[in-house]
Amino acid sequence: MRVLSVAMMVAAGAASAGEVDILAREVWGARPPIVERAEPIENVTRGTRRLSVENVMPEIGQVQFLTVHHTGRRASTRALADNLRQFQAQMFSYEIDYGNGTRKKVMLGDLPYHFFIDGAGQIGEGRETRFAPYSNTQYATPIQQHVTVVLDGNFERKPPSAAQVDALVAVLTHLADHYDVPVAHIQGHKHVAQTLCPGKHLEALLPDIRARVQAGLSR
Repeated sequence: MRVLSVAMMVAAGAASAGEVDILAREVWGARPPIVERAEPIENVTRGTRRLSVENVMPEIGQVQFLTVHHTGRRASTRALADNLRQFQAQMFSYEIDYGNGTRKKVMLGDLPYHFFIDGAGQIGEGRETRFAPYSNTQYATPIQQHVTVVLDGNFERKPPSAAQVDALVAVLTHLADHYDVPVAHIQGHKHVAQTLCPGKHLEALLPDIRARVQAGLSR
């Protein structure tokens, strides 16, 4: 595992109190992002089928918010690298079946989130932080101002693991320090959009998570 700082510049070695273990894109085998499609694909709705396309990956702006998501699925038991490779492949072209006769084809340029935390609390580098995140919801603040972290699991159904919460605190502490983001601007997805994400069980933990981040920043 390559040890990365938030700026992705720390050399390999044992993590210290000032470092976070993050599996880098080149280590888990990420494919290059589709930064811009040569032939744009139109977002369309045909009956129960919808198409969501990210034709251009916009650059990130001045980061002002750190936003927490969940995948909304059962956490994968795959090894982190395999999990990330599969997730990225799905984002390039996959179909969501909502179970009510409605299906949605999704074609993104890369993973939608900047950092990914698996069920065991291991952290992977997702979308490069030079790019804005993606969401199929409308953010109340410009999405280019957000760095996003996703935890694998459906936290409407059950809480995240303690290891996931510890990893989330570590990542958010580094990001808040690196981007000088106020702890009050650490929020769940539902705070900026019409959604249940990141799930009621994770949402309930956010006050304590913010307190732990603040304590880490104050050291």
